[in-house]
Amino acid sequence: MMQGKKRIAFLGAGILVIPNTVVLLEHISRHYEITIYGEYYTETVSNQFYRIKTVPKNKLYRKFKNALYAWMVLKDLRRHRVDIIHAHSTFPNGFWGIVIGRLLRIPVIVSMDAGEAIALPDIHFGDLLNPRRTFINKWVIKHAHEVIVPSQFHLQHVRNNIKTNRPIRVIIRGVDINTFKFTQKPLAKKLTFLNIAYLHPVKDQETLLRCFAIISSQTDCELIHIGNDYHEGYYQQLAGKLGIADKVIFKGFIPNAQLPKYYAQADVLLHTSRFEGQAVVINEAMASGLLVCGTNVGILSDLANECCLTVPPQDAEGLATRVKALLENEEEIKRLCTNAYDWTLKNNLVQTVEKHLDLYSSIVHSAPRKDL
Repeated sequence: MMQGKKRIAFLGAGILVIPNTVVLLEHISRHYEITIYGEYYTETVSNQFYRIKTVPKNKLYRKFKNALYAWMVLKDLRRHRVDIIHAHSTFPNGFWGIVIGRLLRIPVIVSMDAGEAIALPDIHFGDLLNPRRTFINKWVIKHAHEVIVPSQFHLQHVRNNIKTNRPIRVIIRGVDINTFKFTQKPLAKKLTFLNIAYLHPVKDQETLLRCFAIISSQTDCELIHIGNDYHEGYYQQLAGKLGIADKVIFKGFIPNAQLPKYYAQADVLLHTSRFEGQAVVINEAMASGLLVCGTNVGILSDLANECCLTVPPQDAEGLATRVKALLENEEEIKRLCTNAYDWTLKNNLVQTVEKHLDLYSSIVHSAPRKDL
């Protein structure tokens, strides 16, 4: 790493498993010296882009993991001073980031992109189901130097559910348009629907399969699903019960580098989550020229009617009806896909990098806040 660079400590091992964020970090590392601190053990090792430190692989650390993680970060940052702490999510990273930032007088940025401001009790999803976590999240959002969310949809949930009027930045996580290349092609005679999301109730593949069952009863089509199974075969069994097992292909996990070929082969991305902070898969699909249809969450909500077709979450019949009608309207498909691609050009990876660098620069070159 070059000497003389300013330093950023990123808190949260989760960023190491998000391909889009890994690419973002590689770009940021050209301008800043980066250390990533992980709250759980990971086999990932340091590389040319950043240094990685995680809690040890030890049973003792499981019991006292949060306190020991905080001590590890505090001890290391006292020895290796940084200019900014950037925490991924509110707890434990945002919480400990602010505590340590106050002790060492380091400004703290907190990025949110998951369930920090949501509660879905029927599927046990969202931080706001837990009063203690709700209190922590409110405290973190109040005291962070800067807060980032990835969509207007997520921002509105923070405003409504956390009850805060503090300034919050929306920085969309753009994709590399040289990796996800635009392919303009007519709809195939046999349509290929694509869903990329881990199998889990919050991604709501039950709505996905029920919607596809209605569409496939009248249309020659197949559905390809890509993603890990965190629901123990439930959705594969549901496909059988719905009589569409022969039309649904569960691919399991596919590395991000291999996804462009699936986008190139598909006609429609069908995304039926009940909640998303953003859903980078939407950006990838739009950049690749796919028609995008789904539920009104995350970036789909922000772009509804202009770049994609959306319905309320869990409305399988409504989604199927609107998708079938849209498939008969070539002009509307062209309009949505053109608008979507233009949007990805204006909100690509380069723009995301620049907005982060502008934020870091404004913090590094500004006077320290008195309350830090």
